[in-house]
Amino acid sequence: DIIEEEGLVARAAEMGKRLMIGLRGLEDLKGVGEVRGLGLMAAVEMAADKKGTPLPDEASVDRRVAAYLKQHGLITRVKGGTIMLAPPLILTEEQVDRIVDTVGEAIVSGMK
Repeated sequence: DIIEEEGLVARAAEMGKRLMIGLRGLEDLKGVGEVRGLGLMAAVEMAADKKGTPLPDEASVDRRVAAYLKQHGLITRVKGGTIMLAPPLILTEEQVDRIVDTVGEAIVSGMK
């Protein structure tokens, strides 16, 4: 009932669209292979190139990126060279933008 009363499905679709637009804006970063998602579930695949070649030291990059995200307040899963996102349905536009910015910064930091 709460999901319907508060319009959370529509909200997820709206915020999911904003999230995907933001994450796709990261595709030009070195280290981003593919961005994919549906609604508020999204993934950013880190890769050595745009063909999706796995990173040479994937586990190390995963650890650095995960540590950066956690240090900057974004608790998510990073595994197999992929940052997986599933924020809550009550997410605000500002929070979506912060997620996108933090993920981009984490990728840049983790590739060093």
